[in-house]
Amino acid sequence: MQQHPLVSIVLCTYNGSVFLEEQLTTLIDQTWKNIEIVVCDDGSTDNTAAIIRSFADKDKRISFYSNESTLGLNKNFEKGCLLAKGDFIAICDQDDIWLINKIEQLVPLFTNNEVLLCHNQSVRFTESVPNHIKVNNKRNLFTGSDERKLFYFNTIAGHNIIFRKELLQYAVPFAPGIFYDWWLCMIAACYGNVGATNEVLTFHRHHQHNVTLGKKDEKKQSRAKAMERIHTANMFLHIKSMKPKSREFGTELSKNLAGLSDKKFSFKLFLFLLRNAPVIFFFKKSVFPFFSYLKISYRLSWAI
Repeated sequence: MQQHPLVSIVLCTYNGSVFLEEQLTTLIDQTWKNIEIVVCDDGSTDNTAAIIRSFADKDKRISFYSNESTLGLNKNFEKGCLLAKGDFIAICDQDDIWLINKIEQLVPLFTNNEVLLCHNQSVRFTESVPNHIKVNNKRNLFTGSDERKLFYFNTIAGHNIIFRKELLQYAVPFAPGIFYDWWLCMIAACYGNVGATNEVLTFHRHHQHNVTLGKKDEKKQSRAKAMERIHTANMFLHIKSMKPKSREFGTELSKNLAGLSDKKFSFKLFLFLLRNAPVIFFFKKSVFPFFSYLKISYRLSWAI
């Protein structure tokens, strides 16, 4: 690997003028100077474009693209990634705040060519960035290449990831109906390995307009959500390089989830979740794991 490879920061915007300046400042101030910032705006009607052009006039590392028609979140990020010229691509939300050494901390995680994607910890904030960073040590971060761990939950947020550009040859086009970050992480696990650091490098702004998947996803499951999970599993099963053991797992998961299409509770799904709990709920830390697994498996065997 080059000593200081080019890193492309892909930022997708849509009516993000309220918080955009603060985020852009943390990008241009990165201690890793060999960067480009690719901004794709998806038809903003506020002054988002004016803010980006103002920054681009002062920093030639910023490239601004305005979509002729609305692409939506997934396709907009896909476009931005394909426009990126760097050896590595870091995903960026329009309303977050990065530590200025984020890229410098992440690039060294690519210790060998098998590591295709890496991610870091983030903390949520609402009004202002917290003075003291509290790392969430109650949850395990995904690392390695066990695709089974990624079938049920999207545990790696896009605003935390950086990946080798070569990953795009396997990931594009992004699968429809699945969040782009979930798809990228599964592809990385199928074709290589995923790395992680427990360092908090992103402050994730929580407000009423952003798209966030939280812990509520673990608390209950609607019938519509169960059907979404079937779709996700089936899309993953089309990945050619998936390991046979994981393919068998995903097929069985999809089959058991289908039991919720016409009933409120599936005993077969409950048994499947409980039997595979250490894999599916790998991110959970508990003093008494069996009771924790029993509780969450039971909750997610219902279609509320």
